[in-house]
Amino acid sequence: MAKPFPVDHSLTSFWRSEPDPLDNFRSTESLPETSDIVIIGAGYAGASTAYHCLERSRLVSAEQPSIVILEARQTCSGATGRNGGHLKPDVFNRIGNLAKDYGLEAAAEVAAFEMEHVSVIEDLVKKEKIDCDLEVNRVCDIQFDKDQLAKVKAGYDYLVSQGVETVKDVGYTPPELAEAVSGVKGALACFNQRTARLWPYKFILHLLRQVVSAGVNLQTHTPVTQVSEVPDDEGRWTVTTDRGSIRTKWVVFSTNAYTSSIAPEYKDKIIPVRGFCSRIVVPNPPPSPLERSYMLRFNGWHYDYLIPRPDGSIIVGGAKSTFYYQDRDSWYNNTDDSRTVEAAVRYFDNYMQRHFHGWENTGAYTDRVWSGIMGYSTDSLPHVGHVPNKPGQLIVAGFTGHGMPQVFLSTRGIAQLIVEGVSYEQTGLPRLFKTTTERLQSQRNNILPIPVRFADKYVEHDFVVIFIDLVLIKPQVYRHLLFNRLGGDDNQLDRSIIRLGILLLLFDVYLTWARIEKSPSLATTFLSRAPIIVQYLFFLSLNALATLAHHLTIRLLASILAPTPCGYTGSSQHGNATEAPIFSNPSTPILPSFPSQTNNSQTQLSPTPASTLSPPKLTPQGSSNDVSTIASASASDIHHLPPTTPQGSFTPLPPPLRRASTAPAQSIRPLPPPSPASPTAISTALLVSSCAKLFPILLVIWGPDGSGNASNVSGSNNTLLSAGSQTTIIQQTLDGNGLGPAATLTAAHPTASGASSLPGSSSLLESLIRIMPESVPTSYLASFIDLLGPLLSLGATDTHLVLLSNIEALYILLGCGYLRAVALAVAGLAARWTVQRVILGAVGVG
Repeated sequence: MAKPFPVDHSLTSFWRSEPDPLDNFRSTESLPETSDIVIIGAGYAGASTAYHCLERSRLVSAEQPSIVILEARQTCSGATGRNGGHLKPDVFNRIGNLAKDYGLEAAAEVAAFEMEHVSVIEDLVKKEKIDCDLEVNRVCDIQFDKDQLAKVKAGYDYLVSQGVETVKDVGYTPPELAEAVSGVKGALACFNQRTARLWPYKFILHLLRQVVSAGVNLQTHTPVTQVSEVPDDEGRWTVTTDRGSIRTKWVVFSTNAYTSSIAPEYKDKIIPVRGFCSRIVVPNPPPSPLERSYMLRFNGWHYDYLIPRPDGSIIVGGAKSTFYYQDRDSWYNNTDDSRTVEAAVRYFDNYMQRHFHGWENTGAYTDRVWSGIMGYSTDSLPHVGHVPNKPGQLIVAGFTGHGMPQVFLSTRGIAQLIVEGVSYEQTGLPRLFKTTTERLQSQRNNILPIPVRFADKYVEHDFVVIFIDLVLIKPQVYRHLLFNRLGGDDNQLDRSIIRLGILLLLFDVYLTWARIEKSPSLATTFLSRAPIIVQYLFFLSLNALATLAHHLTIRLLASILAPTPCGYTGSSQHGNATEAPIFSNPSTPILPSFPSQTNNSQTQLSPTPASTLSPPKLTPQGSSNDVSTIASASASDIHHLPPTTPQGSFTPLPPPLRRASTAPAQSIRPLPPPSPASPTAISTALLVSSCAKLFPILLVIWGPDGSGNASNVSGSNNTLLSAGSQTTIIQQTLDGNGLGPAATLTAAHPTASGASSLPGSSSLLESLIRIMPESVPTSYLASFIDLLGPLLSLGATDTHLVLLSNIEALYILLGCGYLRAVALAVAGLAARWTVQRVILGAVGVG
């Protein structure tokens, strides 16, 4: 694999849209032969290191060292010139994980170190009068995922209970107020804390101008190709570039993502990771523009950040959901900041309109999108201090996309190591940041996502595929919609379900109206003389009441016919040795969570001989044949699997009326059945499963009046299959098969006017006659076909398909078995029909 070097012709970020005179600056035409300090990299870390080295020299009255800064491209052209300009300390989110892994004291040390950056940089900007649009304000940290919120809130509460100083500034807004307080659509909760935002390029260039004016030698477009493995006889290291070499006492690697190209110890320890950022322009600002910066956390790994600019524009970074799992090569170990990913570019379109109340008519659009290369540490902690076994070489890199609140004071510690000769522990740097041999030997990699096999394949499918599979009555699509997409425990219908319900109601109005207006009895009722709006309101009310009866009947009967599923015991009230299984509710997702890298041999799911070698068996609903293995996931991170329940302890349900998968059994415990569904969940299931009637191709088949012949739905010359013609077809069928007189059918009695028969009755009759013995009388077969015809006609396809879909949806949601699901669905359909017949009869429609 090629070494991670910066590429040419990188995309221009918004921050670099106003280049400084130092952008392509070289202090001298040629490189000096020697220098006290060589700093590799002219970004945030490099400029800050030079600044602090000069400051520390003045403070201790030491001789000012000679310093050379080598930059492969333009000044501040790396991650600092491409980030979001967000100086946001993390004092509760990731700190909670650090406390769990390394102890509370070490975690609190990091939190305090990051929070100190806000005050230090604020004071520095005032002192040096740096024009960089610095604004110290609050950040609103939005949570969208319930499971992630529970983890973060638990960590936050723990830090509060332990009296950690930094969390005292953090405010928490609960779910009932989060959306109103934050202005973010769908916000589940939010935290807020002190933060800062600035123009990073201008901040860094000011520091560089200051150190260059003090005698520091800046050399741009001078990539370092090698640093000697051992010092020479004078104790100097040789830094080689394509323009010559420099012998130096101290080498500082402030190269972040590109460190491993010249410091081989950090190969596979600091990885280049490509990210994406954008600038959004707002032509028509909302009445209340953004005053705070934001973090939008959609789950544990997908989050965006954004800051408002003084000019009214918005800087937004993230879009991780568009490439993180889909294309690893597009971001992992990728140093190409001359390109973007098209899906990430499109992600920022209408971003503000999608997520913020009051922004719908602002016309906000994406002005530009750029990429940047970050240096991710495999253990998620920066590497700061002396390079192990190489005295005189120091590193300040691997900030994992979180360098703004870590770099400036880290480089102050580097300057103390060089100028004052103190130990690492005397610098005040967090102990967790220290680069050590143990860290370099660790095989840990927090960067790569844990490989998963999705339990729900529809997560990656578009809505067209989902809709088609709904029409095909595939059970998995109902599980996806009812449990993973539309499920909720707030007893409120999802807004998309409300819209679907309205659409279905209007469609029913159209179908009912088209059918009833052809009834001869309509002419004698007031409807025939009423204005069109009155007719419309009548049919709208008719179908609304019928739909209400349908839902209320099934809701009521479900509480009787579908009680607590077998095996659900709830919480135990006794201290039994074996803990009862804790079952998930209908809204519990079966999507895989993305567990941490923590290894726990006691909780890790592992295959057993029974689970890997036994032949497949019929399994209860929601069992292992419905979900796939989540590789390497720890039990504590899979919320729908009780971590203390041994495999196979669930009370078995009767097997479903379908064959189980013949795939090898997976090393995963069966998913327990859902707890009793709420009435809202039942209505959601009915509406979702009724959307099959909207499938456009069915309109072509049965026509708007449900007659089964779209070409003959209008006019008075509709021709139905008469009794005589039916008898002729039957006779032809018998004769064509060479059957004798014993199989001859008698003529059927004339059918009532307006009755329809199955257009394909002859083929159905032919099939029946072929399988019947000649000795069986067939005199009643024609009457049976007349009775069966309307039930199997294309005109009844709507009702049949929706009924079957309702049955499947209720079976999956309630876990009550097919017989009870059929009873519920048929009862609801009967209630719907009864209400319609009563109301139509009351107005005189036959």
